[in-house]
Amino acid sequence: LPRRCKNEAMKLVTRAITRRILSVCVLFAVAATAKKALTLDGKQSQTQVANRADGALSPTPGAWKLAYKNVDGKPEWVVEIPNTHALSTCPIFYQTLVEVPSELEEDTEGTEMQGTGLRNSKSREHPRASHRSLHKQEVGQWEIRRQNVEQAIAKHPELNIKKMNVLYWARDWQTIKDLFQGLGLSIAKGHDQNTDMNQGKCGRWATMIMMAAWQKHAGHACTIALEDDIKIPDDFKERLAQVEQGEQESGVIKFMEWGEGYAFNLKAVDRFMSYLMSSPVIRMPSDNCINMGCAGRIVQIDVGIQKLVKTNAGNIWRTASAEIPKTPKNIDRNKAWQVLANTTELAGEDLSAAARAAADQLQSFHAASRRTAFENMVIHSSLEDFYDGETIDLLRAAKAVVRRMQESKK
Repeated sequence: LPRRCKNEAMKLVTRAITRRILSVCVLFAVAATAKKALTLDGKQSQTQVANRADGALSPTPGAWKLAYKNVDGKPEWVVEIPNTHALSTCPIFYQTLVEVPSELEEDTEGTEMQGTGLRNSKSREHPRASHRSLHKQEVGQWEIRRQNVEQAIAKHPELNIKKMNVLYWARDWQTIKDLFQGLGLSIAKGHDQNTDMNQGKCGRWATMIMMAAWQKHAGHACTIALEDDIKIPDDFKERLAQVEQGEQESGVIKFMEWGEGYAFNLKAVDRFMSYLMSSPVIRMPSDNCINMGCAGRIVQIDVGIQKLVKTNAGNIWRTASAEIPKTPKNIDRNKAWQVLANTTELAGEDLSAAARAAADQLQSFHAASRRTAFENMVIHSSLEDFYDGETIDLLRAAKAVVRRMQESKK
C-alpha cells in the first residue's frame, strides 16, 4: 500500500509539472508571435491596427484576435475596428530649420561661441578650443540634417513630405518665453544638467505644443513628425500603409525609443493639450512626458527609419538654464489654449512664425482680461461699500467687491 500511494503521488506531481511547463511554453509562443506581428520588416504582409480602447497600436490582452488568411501561407493579426486610418494617409513633416542659423554660418576658425547659450561642463579642454570644437560639431550636424531632409523630399515625391520650421532656442528664445507665459506654463528647476529644464528642452516643448496646435487647427486625423536627422527607407510608404491607427481614443505611435518619429491622432492632440492645461508645471523633457502617456497610450513599432546623429549628440543638453517669467495664478488657461488653436498663422508650416503670432495674441488676450477684471470691479462696487456714514473703509469695500464678483461667476 505505501508503495502504491508513492507511485500515485509521483504521477500527480509529474502531471502538474508537465501542465506548468506546457502553460509556460504556450505563453512564450503567444508573446513571440505578438512580437513578430509588431515588426514591420517590409517582408511580412501583416495588417496591424489600433487598440479599440486606446486608439494606438497595442498588443494588450483582448485588443487582438488571431485570424487566418491566405497571405503568403502565414497567419496574420487582424482586428476589425471602425474609424481607423492607415499611416500612409497622414501628412508627413520633417521638424527642421528652414534657414541656416546665423551662428552656424560663422567661420569656425577663431570662433569662441561666447554668448550663444551653449555650455560644456564635462569638457576639460581649454575654453576657446572647447567652443571651437562644439561649433565645428554643430556645423557638421546641420549639414547632415539639411542634406538628409532635401534628399528625402527629392527621392520620395509620392510622400509629399514638407518642412516644419521649428522653434530654435538660439533664435526664438523670447518667443518661447512669451508663449509659455501666455499659456500659463512654468518650468521646474532641476538639480543638475540632466534634470534641469534648459533652453533647448523648452524649445523642444514649444515645438511639440505648436505642432499639436497646428494639427488641431488643420483638423487632420493624424500627423507624422520626423526629426531632421532621421533617414527613411525606400519603401517607407508601403510600411506605413501596413499600419492603421484608431480615431476614437487618444493614441500615439512612435517609430523609435524617443522623439525621432511620432504619429499623433487628433484625440492625442486634445489629450496633450488637456494635460498641459491641468499640469502647467513642466518637470521633464517632452519626449519623456509623451512616453509616460501625457498624450494617451503610446506604442513603438519599427518602420525601418535610421538615425544619422547619435541620441543627445545635438546641442539641446548643453544649452543654458531657462528662466520663464511667472504667470498670474488667475489666468484662464482654457481660453488661452483656445486662442492658440485659433491662431490663423497656423495655416502655414512655420511653427516659429505661428508661435510669435500666438504669443502676441495671448498677450493681447490677457491684457483684455485684466481690463475686464477692473471694469467688473467698478460694476460690482457701490457707494455703500466704501462709506458707512462716518468713515471710508477700503478693506470693507474690497471684500464686498470680491464677494459680489464670485457670486456673479457662479
